[in-house]
Amino acid sequence: MAKLAKPTEKNTVLTTKKISNLQKKDNENEAKKKPLQFIVTEDFHKEFKGFANEQGMKMNELFNAMYKLYKDNH
Repeated sequence: MAKLAKPTEKNTVLTTKKISNLQKKDNENEAKKKPLQFIVTEDFHKEFKGFANEQGMKMNELFNAMYKLYKDNH
C-alpha cells in the first residue's frame, strides 16, 4: 500500500482549490460533481482501467454505467 503524507494545512488548501476548480468547470446544466474515492488492489485498478480503455470510456464513465445498470436491475 502506498504511504500517504499526513495532511497539512498547505496540502489541504491545495486539495480544496483543486476540487473548487473541478466544480467551476461543470456546465450550468450539469449537477455539481464530487470525488468518490475508495481503495482497490493494483491488479483490479489495472484491469478496470484497461477494460474502460477498451470500451473507449474513462474510468468514471464506466463506473457510472455499471452503477446505473446495477441500480436498474436490482
